[in-house]
This record gives sequence, structure tokens and C-alpha cells, in this order.
Amino acid sequence: MANFKKLWPYVWPHRGKLVLSVVFAVLLSGLWAANLSAAHPIVKVLLERQSLQEWTAQQIATAEADIAALQVRIDDLDAVIAEADPNDPDEMRKLTKHTADRERLAGKHHDQTDVLASARWMQRHVMPWVPRDTFQTFGLLLIVILVMTTLRGVCLFVQENIIGRVVESILRDIRTDCLDHALKLDYASTSAEGVSSLMSRFTFDAQQLAEGLQMLSGRLVREPLKAAACVALAMWINWRLTLLTTLFVPLLAVAIHQCSRLIKRAMSSLMQSMAGIYKQLEETFGGLKVVTAYNARERHVQSFRQAYDGYFAKAVKVVRLQAITRPLSEVIMTLAICTAMLPCAYLVLEGGTSIWGIKLAAREMDMASVVALYAALAGLLDPFQKLSRVYARLKKCGAAVDRVFDFLERRPELVDPAQPCDMPKVAESIEFQAVEFAYPTASPSAEEPAALEADRGLVLNGLDLQIAAGQCVAIVGENGCGKSTLVNLLPRFYDPQSGTISIDGVPLTDVRQQALRDRIAVVSQETILFDMTIRENIAYGRPSASTEDVERAAREAKVLQFASQMPLG
Repeated sequence: MANFKKLWPYVWPHRGKLVLSVVFAVLLSGLWAANLSAAHPIVKVLLERQSLQEWTAQQIATAEADIAALQVRIDDLDAVIAEADPNDPDEMRKLTKHTADRERLAGKHHDQTDVLASARWMQRHVMPWVPRDTFQTFGLLLIVILVMTTLRGVCLFVQENIIGRVVESILRDIRTDCLDHALKLDYASTSAEGVSSLMSRFTFDAQQLAEGLQMLSGRLVREPLKAAACVALAMWINWRLTLLTTLFVPLLAVAIHQCSRLIKRAMSSLMQSMAGIYKQLEETFGGLKVVTAYNARERHVQSFRQAYDGYFAKAVKVVRLQAITRPLSEVIMTLAICTAMLPCAYLVLEGGTSIWGIKLAAREMDMASVVALYAALAGLLDPFQKLSRVYARLKKCGAAVDRVFDFLERRPELVDPAQPCDMPKVAESIEFQAVEFAYPTASPSAEEPAALEADRGLVLNGLDLQIAAGQCVAIVGENGCGKSTLVNLLPRFYDPQSGTISIDGVPLTDVRQQALRDRIAVVSQETILFDMTIRENIAYGRPSASTEDVERAAREAKVLQFASQMPLG
């Protein structure tokens, strides 16, 4: 869970909504346990044909009789303890045993007093509203269950709605920060990352992260509360038998952890494969004219199929690992429930409270108590099944968090100087002195710095060049000789490995990058148009340009001829 700490700055602004979602999760878990607790009165009404008023009166009578019997035994022990001779070692040993017995009986007396108080409260405040006719009581119970289920649905809807809005807000902020960071990085780092890899982080990785956040904020809060409510209900019915189920919790935790660890590893590889698929699509659609002109459709389809086959094999592995977690958790939880219910059934059939001298019930259990205990323990299955899927999903989300924040934490290679110089207002010359440059083989990262391409070697080797103001210079040469590289060094898309590039004697590394690029206009070989108006495209390099400046540039570029024929001019 350590990598989820990185999400905290994005989660903190939504803390109020998250607290509200927890409130609704608590209400939902309480209603979940209340629905399960309805099994006890239903069995009383249908199987034992006993009205709830009769059952309450019986509870009061039994509790009063138990309290009276316990009080008699406590009084007898008090008398024995009071008469004990403190100077007699034998009597002191007996006194220790009598004191322990008295404490045990006092605890039972306290428990029975609580039961009596609860039963009397129900008799005074609840039973007057309950019909005495058993059929009418059963109908009322169904109405109560329906109302509680409806309220539970409302709580679920409100919580899911709150969580959905929070998750989408967080996802928006993360994607916006990814774009902002990508544009803040130097051109070398961003271009080395590749468009396909960046798109994969923005889309596939971010979506996996969002699904994990949905689980983390929703089910990871709601399902443990539901499980806790079921455990509380089961403990109230019979805490001794309920504790037997906890013996299997470590086994369940180990099984889910092992599956989820494998899922995270497989998911990390799956995300890398998705980036490869994006690369295939980017190259195919980016070079669609060439693909069509050379009838290369089959080659690209075959290449895409091979890339997708690798992704498919990894995706199936993730699906297989996810699929095994639910049945595995279900088998372990069912085994735990059977471990508790088997002695429970024995106590009911034999009419006792202990097995092999081990006390497992405070009093004899009836069929209604058995059914209520089973309902409470069976109610644990649903939250535990969902939690097993949540844990696996969180591991997938963890892999996405690692990839997204690996990019967000990447630092640019090209940085501004601590004390930048001013750009010359009127440039007189540009000078390249002993410039050497080689392209990196991989995107730079904190863990693995980019290495130079050994096979390609230096693209520029000891280049010396001086260009005076007003000169028009053409760089010509064969493919790969470094023409574009030479031009790309001027706006500091890259920095050379050695040598200096200066304007009027001021090295480019001594001035701010923004100040440098404000003085440079770039007309690329590719025609690049953004999804905006013609005016905004023309003024892209200088958004503050006046209308007259834009029209003059459009006139010189022969744009006005077709622009005037378009909607709105």
C-alpha cells in the first residue's frame, strides 16, 4: 500500500465527501446486519409458531430465573468466603477457588441482567407495536425487511455516487498533471518516452488507477463494515462458536495475498504490452498514406496481431489469477462456517451447552438461534468474496500507480541555470564550437539513466559553425548526417554532449529556455494544424499578435484565398 501514499495529495481535497461516504457505508452495514437478524424472529413465527410477545415473555422469565439461581449461588459463596479462616492454609486454597468461582458467576449474573434489561425494553417499547397474530407478525417482518432493503439501496446509491464523483475528479487532476508534466519536460525526455507510451499512461494506466480508487474508496470501506456487522451479530448470538471461524482468517489472508502479488506482477507486464499495441496503431494510422500506397495492409495487420497475441496471453493470465481468488475465498469461508455450525447443531440436538467439557454456549440453543447464527456467518461470505476481488484489483491499481507516478516524478535533463543571463536583444551571430552529439537509446529515468547509442555513434563530431546575422543558410547532406539534429540543438530540444552553442557569445545553457525560444520561429517539415481556428493556428507562436499582423501573415502565406470561403471567414 506504500505506493498509494503518492495519491494522497489528490485525495485530500475531497476528504469531506469521503467522510460522508463512510457515514453512508456505516448505515449500509447496519442495515445489512439488521436484515440478517430478521432470520431469528421469522423462525420463531413460522417454525415454532410462537408469537414475538410470547418469546419476549419467555426470555424475561428465563433471565429472571437464571438471575435468581445465580444470586443464590453467589450468596452461598459469599457466606463461605466470609467464614474462611485466613490462618488455615487449606481453607486459603479453597478460598482462592471460591473467589474465582464467585467472579465467574458474577460475570454470568451481569450478562443475564443485560439480557433481562433488553427483553424488558422490547416488551415495553417494541412489542405493543407488533401484532399478536403470527401471520400478521410475519407480514410485518416482511415489510420491515423490504423497508430496510430499500434504505440499504438508497445508502448504496448515494455512496457509489459520491465515490464516483471523487474518483473522476482525481482522475481528471492526475491526467491534467500528466499532460502539464509532459509539456514541462524537455523535448528529449518526452520524445524518448514516445507518443504511444504516453498515451498508454494517460488512458489504459490511468483507467486501471481509477478502477482501483473506486474499489479503495467504496468496497474497501463498505465491505469490512458489513463483515464487522455480521461478526458483531454472530458474537451476540454465540461468541464462542463465532471465534471458531477466526481460525481460518490467516489462511484466507495468505491465499489472497499470494494471488494478488502475482496479479500485480502480471499487470505491470500487461500495461507494457498495451503501450506496444498503441505504438502499432500510432505508426499505422500516422503513416496511412504510405500503408495504402504500398499495399502494406496485410503486413500491418499481421504485426498488430502478433503484438496483440502477446497482450492477450498476459491478459488471460491476469483473468485466471483474478478468477481463482473468489472460489478460493468462498471455499475457505464455507469451511470456517461449517466448523462453527457443526458443534452448534450438536448442541441443539443433544440439548447441552458443552462438548468434551468445553463450554460452547451460555444456555441451550434453540432452532431460531441456530438459524440466526448461520445467517450471520453466511452473511460474511458476500463481503469476503468482494474483498478478495478488491485486494486483487488494488494490486492491479498499484501497478498503474507505479507507472503513472514514475512518469510524474521524472525530472527533465535540460534545466535552466540558477542565475540566467539575459538574451541579446539584437543577435549578431550564432556560433557552434566543437559540438559533439549522440542520441540516447532509451527514455531517461531516475533508476536507469539513458545510455548513448554505441552502434550509431556520434551524429555530430567536433562541429564548428558560425552564422552571421542576416545570412540565409541551407544545411544539405545525405539522410542521417545530422541536418535536423543541428537545427534541433539551437532551440535546445537537446543539449550536445560536448562543445558550446552561443548567440553573440552567450552560451545557450546560460539563458532561460523560455527566453531563448521566444526569439526563435520554427517551421517544421510536417504540416501541423491544431484543432482551433485558422487565426489561432497562425498566431500560435505569438497569441498576443494583433488582427492586422495575423491577416498580413495569412496574406503572405496565401491563406486568405481559402479562409474567406470557410464558415465565419
